[in-house]
Amino acid sequence: MSDRFLSAAASIRRAASQAGREGRFGRGVRREVVAWRDHLAAAPAAGGLGLAPTTVNTHVASLSGFTTWVLAHEPAALPHGNPCAKAGDLPLPALEPRALAPAQVRTLKNLLDRLPRFYRHKGRRGAAGGELHGHARPLCDRAIVHVLLSTGLRREELACSARWRRM
Repeated sequence: MSDRFLSAAASIRRAASQAGREGRFGRGVRREVVAWRDHLAAAPAAGGLGLAPTTVNTHVASLSGFTTWVLAHEPAALPHGNPCAKAGDLPLPALEPRALAPAQVRTLKNLLDRLPRFYRHKGRRGAAGGELHGHARPLCDRAIVHVLLSTGLRREELACSARWRRM
């Protein structure tokens, strides 16, 4: 596998010397990296691929990792350093908090009111008196959902605190 990378580094060096621009090779490659990054992000109508900014940044990071490896093994191949270093990442859109809408919260609470009915035996078993399944815990489930809704805890955080109480 390293033979492939060494041959890639040698081909980069050969391309620089054949182009006759050994001194400007790093700057030219940097321009090409920025143009490639912009092509990845451009809309398909404009001739680009229309990739998401996160995907484009991942592609540039992969190329940067490769050129860092080339610099470590063949420093002469890229005399001006890593061409991806100053290419910069595309700005990412601001993260929007994901929360339930008030109507969804009402629906969930209405469902919790009907929860004991879902835990009752059905069919011939249910005709005997409508007792709950052995694993039924409607009050506990209702309390868990109300804690999650009122505090903003994540499911994993609540599960972790429940494990600590059992120990």
